[in-house]
Amino acid sequence: MTARIKKLAAILHLHPGTSCEPQRIRLLTALQQLGSVTTDEARRYLDSYCPPARIMELRAAGHRITTVMESLETECGAHHIAGRYVLHSKTMQVTKS
Repeated sequence: MTARIKKLAAILHLHPGTSCEPQRIRLLTALQQLGSVTTDEARRYLDSYCPPARIMELRAAGHRITTVMESLETECGAHHIAGRYVLHSKTMQVTKS
């Protein structure tokens, strides 16, 4: 197990749950700690069933996240184009009026 996967596993352990909120928290924490997270990593190691939806919600909350498309090879040797989410700045505070 790589150091990156260990960090992702630790984040999952600290923020359990299957609803949208813990998924967003896990994804944001991983972005803050690692700088970027792939769609595959979010699904496999952060237990986020639909990472693009959680990213959209994080963007709506004021986080500057860019999606970079990259090629990845699966365990069976197939190549896929998948997203890598990159966090560009610290959280903007969202206040309610």
